[in-house]
Amino acid sequence: MIVAFSASILALIAASITFSIMTVRRRWMLEDLCAIEVKEKG
Repeated sequence: MIVAFSASILALIAASITFSIMTVRRRWMLEDLCAIEVKEKG
């Protein structure tokens, strides 16, 4: 039972880290796209 609980906690931690990384990468990509759009207009 302890092993199953530990595995669940580790999976939740891994999912949280992955979500955080993906959120930051998405923000970076949106900033890059906005910069490209500004360069194309100007």
